[in-house]
Amino acid sequence: MYLYQFFVKIGLVFTMFFQSCFGAYLPVKQNTVKENGSLAATDALGRSVVSAGESEKLVGVFYFLFNGDNGDQGPYDITKIIENDPEAYLSGERWEAACGGPFLVSHHWGEPLFGYYFQTDKWVLSRHCQMLTDAGVDFIVFDTTNNDIYIDRVTALIDVWYAYYSDGWNVPKLAFYTNTDSGQRMNQIYDAYYNNDALKKKYPRLDELWFRWDGKPMIVGHKNSGQREEVSAYFRIKDSQWPSTDDRWSKKPDGFPWIEFINLETLNAYYKNSPKDRSTMSVSVAQHCDTVHMSSSAFFGHNDHGRSWHDGAKDTSENAVLYGYNFAEQWEYALKLDPDVIFITGFNEWLALRLAVEDEPVLFFDECDA
Repeated sequence: MYLYQFFVKIGLVFTMFFQSCFGAYLPVKQNTVKENGSLAATDALGRSVVSAGESEKLVGVFYFLFNGDNGDQGPYDITKIIENDPEAYLSGERWEAACGGPFLVSHHWGEPLFGYYFQTDKWVLSRHCQMLTDAGVDFIVFDTTNNDIYIDRVTALIDVWYAYYSDGWNVPKLAFYTNTDSGQRMNQIYDAYYNNDALKKKYPRLDELWFRWDGKPMIVGHKNSGQREEVSAYFRIKDSQWPSTDDRWSKKPDGFPWIEFINLETLNAYYKNSPKDRSTMSVSVAQHCDTVHMSSSAFFGHNDHGRSWHDGAKDTSENAVLYGYNFAEQWEYALKLDPDVIFITGFNEWLALRLAVEDEPVLFFDECDA
């Protein structure tokens, strides 16, 4: 029964994902209800699912905060740039001649359903809240894995989330993922959001919005990495499980993976700290597991796994990218192992920084084009 409940929940998430990521390419319909009960959904490709209501299984989604980082520059859309010149990536000069953005400036892989928005746009945040709530997502985890905790973006989202929660919506709970200088980030996050008297005064029920693990607010990071004692005592720290280091072979039992580069069918992708702990797995839309540069596969013929990857190869048939074969295959693997928690990467990661190496003059890491 749990597997069936999990399946219908992820069916709604899958439909929500397509609405969010392919709104610029496919006609979509969006319905919103206040009460999270039984819902029916049909995506733009005609696939339908009906929810089965509540489940003890949990679904989380990686949520990104850097949209709008370019300010007034751009937007630069990689998919449209390549339409202007299919070989624009051969040099920086050619890239910019095709209306591409400068070096070290972020580019969109495609146009979002709600346009090239700023992450502080509360109208967009309201739509995100409705979509994720209707889909039955249990929690979202903010990407603070680098050097920024995005105070203006998180507080804007809290303002929107709190209003919906106060009005009776069962909104997804909130958590953070840290990695670089993890202890320092955890200290900053604790001070800015969890132990902020001004924030608590403005939002008296704010503690009810935090996602909890073993009764404590969950945060992902490196244990014993310089965080203050009070911070370690406050949080339930799940280990940051990174995909591109040796950790992926000697996995952390208490790890919380944001993506997997190994075969999900193996037990190496299944994380469970103790018999009483909830088990966790990652499901992702695509994996930059070959070069860690999505542009290497989009432009230079490498073998990272895009949206159309399945059965061990890229599917190059017409419109294969629209069917989410990779995403579906990841779900099939995960459901075989039947974890308690599945964490999805991702929901709203639209931007990648333009970089370069000697043999790839135009390079993007975590995404590239549609």
